[in-house]
Amino acid sequence: MPLFKSTPIIEPKSISELYQQLRNLDERLKVLDKNFKKEGMFSRKESDSIMLSQLSFDEDIKEIKESIAKIKRKMKVLRTELHYIINDLKQIVTINEFERFKERVDLWAPEKFLTKEEVDKLMRTLLSS
Repeated sequence: MPLFKSTPIIEPKSISELYQQLRNLDERLKVLDKNFKKEGMFSRKESDSIMLSQLSFDEDIKEIKESIAKIKRKMKVLRTELHYIINDLKQIVTINEFERFKERVDLWAPEKFLTKEEVDKLMRTLLSS
């Protein structure tokens, strides 16, 4: 059975022919080995490139996941703070309530009220006269 289909097996007629065939086979093996090494180097480079790309993608995905986690934490804090603000705003007096309070204060006219000192002074003047 031939090693290479393109070359039929030839019965050596002499030692020199056998030597020539061996030399020919050796050259072919060297060419095949060289081509195989080139392809191996190319495939290793491609494999290394793919592995580097995979590592880069893994790092990018990790960074994105970390960023998403940070954003979620910030959103949770903001949601809590917004909840507090809404509750505080619910407890604050509305404009209508303030206007009603102002009307009542205006009706009472507190500026006409007397202070304790004024009452004491008024009583002293009334009692002394």
